[in-house]
Amino acid sequence: MNMKKKEINCPEEEIEFKFLPHKKRSLMLSESLYRLHLENRSLRVKECGTFIEMRKYDKKYIAEGEREWKLSTANFCRDRLCSMCNWRRSLKIFGQVSKIMDNIPDSYRFIFLTLTVKNCKGSELKYTVRHLLSSFKKMANYKPFKQVFKGYFRTLECTHNHIENSYHPHLHVILAVNKSYFKSKNYISHSKFVEMWQKALKISYEPQVNIQKIKDERHMVAEVAKYAVKSDDYIIEDNLEYTDEIVMNFIIGMSNVRLIAYGGIFNEVRKKLDLDDAENGDLVHVNNDTLRSDVSYMVYNFHWSSGIRNYTLKKEMVYNVQIECDEDN
Repeated sequence: MNMKKKEINCPEEEIEFKFLPHKKRSLMLSESLYRLHLENRSLRVKECGTFIEMRKYDKKYIAEGEREWKLSTANFCRDRLCSMCNWRRSLKIFGQVSKIMDNIPDSYRFIFLTLTVKNCKGSELKYTVRHLLSSFKKMANYKPFKQVFKGYFRTLECTHNHIENSYHPHLHVILAVNKSYFKSKNYISHSKFVEMWQKALKISYEPQVNIQKIKDERHMVAEVAKYAVKSDDYIIEDNLEYTDEIVMNFIIGMSNVRLIAYGGIFNEVRKKLDLDDAENGDLVHVNNDTLRSDVSYMVYNFHWSSGIRNYTLKKEMVYNVQIECDEDN
């Protein structure tokens, strides 16, 4: 059954239904890192999101369709496995890729591609991930690929199969093509794509490849903007030893690789828009929110309390008397 998303109506509800669940998952990761003797990393993750400040404006200062409050300050650790930071990074990637696609000329259409390899053991994850990424780079330089695909955005995702204790790294890619591509003699069929991907991987079996024309852009952008690693894949609440094993495998397997990459028209537009690094950049202003200082606003300061394992709130009004007074006086 499809569950309706919770409607967020105020800063307090955003903390309760968005920040708090991620904060609690991040604390579980911190505890695992501590057990693995990664004390400094554990402390950074533990301190993530302990201070969050939001500004709430009067409706008259908010554009139609925008909400009244905006995140203004927060301390994020940027750890690759941190649930809080993965959530913020996902929002940022979604916003940036959406903006890029909105600014790509109408003469282009988009294709959604998923590239996979067979599941691997934890000890093989580091090699498999690097092989996956280098194989995509290789395929992107094949003549048939370069002839028809004018640009791409790709993300790396890795899931964990708890039953088999195996790992499934795979790539999600949005490809840009000319309008004429679907009737062109250079059109690449599914079987041809499988052949190219198999050749790039240098494997004996036929890999799973899924390719489809994009009809709902927001849905597909949401798909590529998903977390690289979800906390449900490594947090096993009733088995700490198993949790620690998975966490360590993800740390080794997913470190020092680019989770996202741009090519062709996607990279050109990204540079023109002067977007910062979605992977390592600012995780506070993920939706290009503009914070105003020329009007009065209410500041909501949320502080994490380890004693009650929840956020406490302090509100303060910031007045801009010059702007708020009647211009005729």
